[in-house]
Amino acid sequence: MHRIQRIGPLSLAKIQGVMFLVIGLIFGVLYGVIMGVAGAVTMAAGEEEGAMFLIFGAVSLFGFPIIYAVMGFLMGALMAWAYNLAARYIGGLEVELAAVEPLPAAPAPAEPPLG
Repeated sequence: MHRIQRIGPLSLAKIQGVMFLVIGLIFGVLYGVIMGVAGAVTMAAGEEEGAMFLIFGAVSLFGFPIIYAVMGFLMGALMAWAYNLAARYIGGLEVELAAVEPLPAAPAPAEPPLG
């Protein structure tokens, strides 16, 4: 067994920021499409509020990923700090690691004879 004694706050913050950026992209696209459709339907019905749906949809395409990435970064740093504090007093997370042998290299392709 091995024990994780400390997690680098910046390291976890960067990883979690990128992961949340991807999640924000997914949610931003979904929300943008839903709001775009709602805006188009509302505008086709002759109501003026349809433009607001379109604006919210467009903003969500860019806003969600940015907000998610920033919040993921901040929460990652906070979680690493909290883990390090808890690990100092009650011990770290125990993990079991297995040694993995590298895969054998593939043989070089045979060259066709010349001539």
